[in-house]
Amino acid sequence: MTVKEAIDAIDLLKPNQFDEQMKTAWISQAEALVQNEVLSYHKEEELVPAIYHYPQDAGTVLLVPEPYSDLYVKYLAAQIDFANAEFGRYNNDMMLFNTLYAAFQNDYRQKHLPKQGHSLNHIGG
Repeated sequence: MTVKEAIDAIDLLKPNQFDEQMKTAWISQAEALVQNEVLSYHKEEELVPAIYHYPQDAGTVLLVPEPYSDLYVKYLAAQIDFANAEFGRYNNDMMLFNTLYAAFQNDYRQKHLPKQGHSLNHIGG
């Protein structure tokens, strides 16, 4: 999924008043979570923070692949609902995001060894 595909998907599913720059900033936040909470424990090379700008980075492929890439759309939905003070919808969107994000984390960690000197602690399973 690219930055533009995520934005197009949320605009189709949840029409909103937020511009592409704001949605791109939210996508950058989601990418930072992935980098800091998942990839940084597995990649030996230094990760460059993903701070995207629209329209320059519209075609950039995001870090989380299929079948988990819809987590970006869920994250955008949550941020839109939070900004609109629709907290019930925000909670539902975050639950969906967290479910996809946890599935991605588990899948990634099963397929990639931690970098040397790091261990992963799994709580509750």
